[in-house]
Amino acid sequence: MGQPSLQIRVDANRDGTIDFEDKVDETDEEKPYRFWLNDDRDSSGQDAKTGSVDSDDSIISHVRDLEDCTQLQIKLPTSIKTKVEQGYTLAIETTGGLQVNVYKAVQAGADYLTDEGVANQQLNGEFPVGTLQWKFGQSVTLNNLQAFIRPNEYGDTPIPSVFEGKIAGEGTIKLLLKKPDGAVESSSEVHVKLMEARNMFEQAHVETARADNRFRLPWEAPYTYEEPTVSYANDTPNFETPPGETKQCIVFVHGFNNTLFERQNWSETMFKRLWHQGYKGRFAAFHWPTPIEGEGKDLLFSTEYLALKYGSVLKAYFDDVDNPGGLKQRLPGYTMNVAAHSAGNIIVGEALKQGLAIDNYALMQAAVPASCYDVRDQPGLLLQDDLVKKEKSSPTPDLAQDLGYRGYLANVQGNLVNFYNPVDGALETGFDVEVVWKGILVPTRLSYHIFQRKYKPFESEVKSDYDYDKERNVPILHHPKVKPSKEKERDVTNAHESMAFVARSRTKAAGAEGLTGGSIDSAVNLETEFGFGNTREEHSAQFNRNIQQKMTKFYRQLGIKLKVLEE
Repeated sequence: MGQPSLQIRVDANRDGTIDFEDKVDETDEEKPYRFWLNDDRDSSGQDAKTGSVDSDDSIISHVRDLEDCTQLQIKLPTSIKTKVEQGYTLAIETTGGLQVNVYKAVQAGADYLTDEGVANQQLNGEFPVGTLQWKFGQSVTLNNLQAFIRPNEYGDTPIPSVFEGKIAGEGTIKLLLKKPDGAVESSSEVHVKLMEARNMFEQAHVETARADNRFRLPWEAPYTYEEPTVSYANDTPNFETPPGETKQCIVFVHGFNNTLFERQNWSETMFKRLWHQGYKGRFAAFHWPTPIEGEGKDLLFSTEYLALKYGSVLKAYFDDVDNPGGLKQRLPGYTMNVAAHSAGNIIVGEALKQGLAIDNYALMQAAVPASCYDVRDQPGLLLQDDLVKKEKSSPTPDLAQDLGYRGYLANVQGNLVNFYNPVDGALETGFDVEVVWKGILVPTRLSYHIFQRKYKPFESEVKSDYDYDKERNVPILHHPKVKPSKEKERDVTNAHESMAFVARSRTKAAGAEGLTGGSIDSAVNLETEFGFGNTREEHSAQFNRNIQQKMTKFYRQLGIKLKVLEE
């Protein structure tokens, strides 16, 4: 007679369920189950830069921590129950240096990532075993596993749990039945590789010639226009192509006003949430240095100008043929897709303008005028009355051929999907902020829409400002006298400088305008579909919200629209 057949499985094919009958969830040395370490610090709901990492405390202390956990199930035949009653023990052990914390799950499946009720129960709920009361959010004792198994859980029904990675390594997680003398009677194992999340996807960043990774703005001394030197560098020396990677690639381009820590954190968040949806292709994050709030009134102006200049760098990241080559050369046959947030869409738009060819592009809360994509100018459609009215007292260029916005991206190619929020606070309704002006903090209400109306053309703090000569149809920069020249102004002839510092959009940002057409192929309403609101945090809800707050639905829809996930 054979020994009791205990089993342990993970969701190897990442379809949300664990199958003990088929081979779809089996692992081996060649194809280990890859998962990330829980080495962030989001136990308060938002990731912190310093402090103890979440896996150190062996507690699930916040629902956000649950997306750093993955399913693990075991099956214990009823015959093992008899063995345990005779003094046998159950244990989970690891090999290859990896370490994990294991938690009993409220129920089988991935509802802990989709249902706030289940997630809260996973944190705070309790389950009895004999006279003892255990918490789901407290890790089990791995060498005394039988103490956490209720009598009715032995049998054919799998016992659900989740685990988090504590120490990186590649080896096995073993379920063991041990005799009273400690000898192993039977076992089952899964092959696992635990890694830092940042090593599970590619990253690259923009580089400039200056130490602060910026370049001179054209309204700064000596007030001349010059094309900056920009390039990119790869940041992922430890990246390894996973077994079974599908021929799909998504590049994420973040928005502005992000510190380096925030850029990396949001990139990891998007990677993890797409991973939980079953995405198995390549993921890459494209980082760019952005101005940070509080640096001055020029924050939005300079952000747009810098982003426009970085478009060529993003194109090179895809198209380079030099060693080691761009994404297209390194990933032949892969579909090329982009998801950009807020001002990151300025970079992507410019890359497309310069000829970048991609398959699918998700514009998320795009801080780009709707008129860039859609040239329609009928009253009551896209045009905004207050912006059109402002043109009477303060004219600026309109058409792209005149260095304005309208039609600038009308001919870009690819399947473009506009994820828009009509009540977005950053783009449309506004929120209260403080900006530095002449050395003091000045409170103001600001949004992309308000910014276009109130602050175009740009007036700097250093006695240089932009204007528009309507008779000649030419943007102008006024600046202090520069010796030996007596000239105090120059014509603006570069489209990037004109759009960033002179031109006023006559429309809302595309990220707040659901009617945007032209080169935009379809749209998703973030307010009605996922409940995105008008607060500052909701402009970045796909990163700020807990995954259980409709974010699994959002990332599922994002993957579907990018054609990397099935409906």
